[in-house]
Amino acid sequence: MENDRVPPSGGEDNQSAGASETMSGPVQKLLAYSQERASMSEVMRSLISHDGWLVPLEFAAQGVEQTRSAGSAEILSTEAHLPSDKLWIFTDRQAAYVAQAKGAMLGTYAGGIRGTELFRKINSDIKLVLVNPGSPPERTWMFQDGGGIEAAKIWADAISLEESFERWQQTGEPDETAVLNYRAFMTFDFSSGPVVTLPNQGGMSSPAAAFTAPDCAEMFLSKLSEEQRAGLRRVTIDGRTLLEKSPQLGIDGLLINAFGPGATYAFPFNASHPGGEKASRILMVMLSDGLRLPSGFVAKSPYHCLVYCKVPGDWLEGDDLPESNELWLKGPSLRPDKLERLYEGLYGKTWRGGNSDGSQYVAEVGGARLLNPLHETERPWERDDPNNKEIRYFYFAADADGQLKPVSPEEL
Repeated sequence: MENDRVPPSGGEDNQSAGASETMSGPVQKLLAYSQERASMSEVMRSLISHDGWLVPLEFAAQGVEQTRSAGSAEILSTEAHLPSDKLWIFTDRQAAYVAQAKGAMLGTYAGGIRGTELFRKINSDIKLVLVNPGSPPERTWMFQDGGGIEAAKIWADAISLEESFERWQQTGEPDETAVLNYRAFMTFDFSSGPVVTLPNQGGMSSPAAAFTAPDCAEMFLSKLSEEQRAGLRRVTIDGRTLLEKSPQLGIDGLLINAFGPGATYAFPFNASHPGGEKASRILMVMLSDGLRLPSGFVAKSPYHCLVYCKVPGDWLEGDDLPESNELWLKGPSLRPDKLERLYEGLYGKTWRGGNSDGSQYVAEVGGARLLNPLHETERPWERDDPNNKEIRYFYFAADADGQLKPVSPEEL
């Protein structure tokens, strides 16, 4: 979603309104870009989200939505003499007047055009889109056929989707089709594993971190360390494919633009879809146990138990995950009823009733840690020392009946 900036020639003339004019948002962003104070993504977002474009009246008549009344037309010349394969558009009237003053035969222009509508309506006959032609180069932009125009269309789709999020949040009725049909979500895969997720966020167990536009993806990357970024691969994928692949990816929805600058939205996959399944997570539980004798004396085990559990995300409770690069994250733990399942897996289903000799197992949780989703492919339990006499390792996985069954380390 990038475009080549090849500004049309405009000379060094000042805008006709003079230095005191109030510049439109896009012009301010273009100037900032020329001074290396803004990125290309910032320029693109500013241009596409602008709702005050002036475009040829004939183009506007193709069904482009206006933010003001149709009466905001501007007659810039009695006749129009513009190349048929080029579209000249202006961010504001001042920019149009500059082109007019230089002799451009513009004809009649319609004002108040929304950028999201404008750029989505550009057809294949248009080979070049010029922004503010005739203005000084630092106030201009160019979209070329073969990449730039298509990038603008994708940006228009992205911002249009983002603009829907606020309405959906107010009504509680998201347009599922709009999300599934969006063609250019960006996600990140690990170099040797599935999609990056943001567990226990947005009311979902394991939503994929998804982004509508490059600046949103870049904002996410800025939260990571250089080492973490090096292990990620950017993927462009449509919403429907994300849904269809959700069981393999282990996701139950999308957390879209988690860190901005585009609007944020949590989109859980409906339970009727394959994506409704809860993704599994690896939890490490530390236990101290022993045996209570009939006399009441507790004989403590000479070792600690370290239990790795592969469980559905909705078996966990705890605060939202911290932003951390650590391998194991504090906070999440097994829900009490699921912890009981773990005890039953370790000591037997009747363990609380005691043993036939009157003794009874006792256990105390010393803590729990969740494997950081950013490190899901590392399988740290494979590095444990099985000869460590102070720790005994156990491995469990939830089965289809909601029980925790012992498994081998390779099965986690």
